[in-house]
Order: sequence, then C-alpha cells, then structure tokens
Amino acid sequence: MFVSKTVSIKVDDLLKIKRLVENGLFMNVSDFVQVAIKNQIIKLDEG
Repeated sequence: MFVSKTVSIKVDDLLKIKRLVENGLFMNVSDFVQVAIKNQIIKLDEG
C-alpha cells in the first residue's frame, strides 16, 4: 500500500537533516523522512 502526503519541513530542520545525511546517518532527505514517519506510526500504534 502506498500513501501520498506532502510534508512541510522548517528550514532549520532541513539544515539538521542535511548534516545527518552528510555524516552518513541517512542516504538522503527522503530516507530521513521515511524513517521519521515510520517511527511516528510506531509511537501512535503503541499509544
């Protein structure tokens, strides 16, 4: 199943994500967003 949603990210947060990508923790911004959404879904499911 695929879900499409527009995500707004603050510029300051994009700079933080850029640093995480540069440090090799994520392959790209899309990778970061996918992990963040997955983690949020897990939190909602547990709650």
